[in-house]
Amino acid sequence: MSEKPLLSIIIPTLGVEENLSLLLKDLDSQEGISFEVVIASATPNSDTATPPIGFKTKNLKTKIVICERGRGRQLNEGVKHAEGNDLLFLHADTRIPSLTLLTRGSEAMALARRASKRVAGHFPLRLGSELAVPSFYYIEAKSRFGLPECVNGDQGQWISREYFDELGGMDESLPFLEDLRLSKHVAAEGRWITLPGEILTSPRRFEKEGRKARLSLNALIRVAEELGLKRFLKRAPELYRDQPSTEKLTLAPFINLFFRELFSGSIRGNISGLGAFAAMNAWQTIAWLECTYARQRGMDSHLVELNYTKRGISLFHNLKDNFIFRTLAGSALLAWMLTIWLGSLQPFSFIRNRL
Repeated sequence: MSEKPLLSIIIPTLGVEENLSLLLKDLDSQEGISFEVVIASATPNSDTATPPIGFKTKNLKTKIVICERGRGRQLNEGVKHAEGNDLLFLHADTRIPSLTLLTRGSEAMALARRASKRVAGHFPLRLGSELAVPSFYYIEAKSRFGLPECVNGDQGQWISREYFDELGGMDESLPFLEDLRLSKHVAAEGRWITLPGEILTSPRRFEKEGRKARLSLNALIRVAEELGLKRFLKRAPELYRDQPSTEKLTLAPFINLFFRELFSGSIRGNISGLGAFAAMNAWQTIAWLECTYARQRGMDSHLVELNYTKRGISLFHNLKDNFIFRTLAGSALLAWMLTIWLGSLQPFSFIRNRL
């Protein structure tokens, strides 16, 4: 009888993931920990018994589970077939440069659980790009922060099965955002810790779709999630699938839909919520300035302390209910959205459709 693994690594996939074999190779080289890999595949013709073609495993225990499409649904299905007491959710385009990353992660989690069982971990992130891109540097620096706004699936999410079940598992209501919602639930009920080491993720999506467009869409989705614009979140994946796969991401359909939902229903409530969201995230302006200064000095993104940002978070938290500050912050955010809107391909289609 084989030994029960301490850790189950669950990876959602859609079709043939060209980077999956590279991740499995990295995992096969890990030392000092017993674990298994569960591939939650939404491809009906996947082989349920073997890992991807061309990959030869030494000791890696791997199983493939066939499930319906949707990351939250796939991850929950993977958990059902997992044997470990600990769960680590990874994306298929993740790379692991250290042979002892999982061992050190397990030790850090065990230490953190001495204080409370309600703890989850994430790794600092590297975007595997040789380009010295300010936005990439900023993302990497924030990945060490541990705030729910900064923790996402690209960083890996390590949690005990017991705590995961207590939180109700991954949200399945949308085909995305399950990682951000898990981050918020953990932050509300327990705490996040930053695990030692780092993982790499591919910047291909940013480079293929356009960095500015991709990051702007991510920000738009975060705002819609905070404001509860359910129709936007429901339709956004359809708009994304309609985009030509060989071209840059076009923001116009998303922005048109966002403003249509923002200015429907409870307009006053939506605008007030926009101001509150902007006020609570005003610290990111300070973080950007700190990262810009550190980058110009040649400092590694994972060594940036963000000391002024940490002070700013406390300050802005106290100001979030201040009407004047919230109005100013919301106006600045709305102005940014309008700038992005006017820079998209069809900037006036929303107005034209309303006339």
